[in-house]
Amino acid sequence: MTDAVDVAVRSVLGTVFGRPIALDEMLSAKTEPAWDSLRHVEVLLAVEGALDVRFDEEELAQLDSVEKLVRSVKRHRAA
Repeated sequence: MTDAVDVAVRSVLGTVFGRPIALDEMLSAKTEPAWDSLRHVEVLLAVEGALDVRFDEEELAQLDSVEKLVRSVKRHRAA
């Protein structure tokens, strides 16, 4: 189900990767060749800045897909 957080995360990722991220695209580090370790840091910082959240150090390496990022943002906002 698409919601405001999903749309916002996809918008941020679209900016980072320089292309639109469709609402049904299952974007992840495994499916996006440009999502390397440096770009991963850029993704995390961009999402944190745009959505006003701070990810926990333990989860940083795990946040490697749109789905995981959306879940984490929602969890942090609910806390």
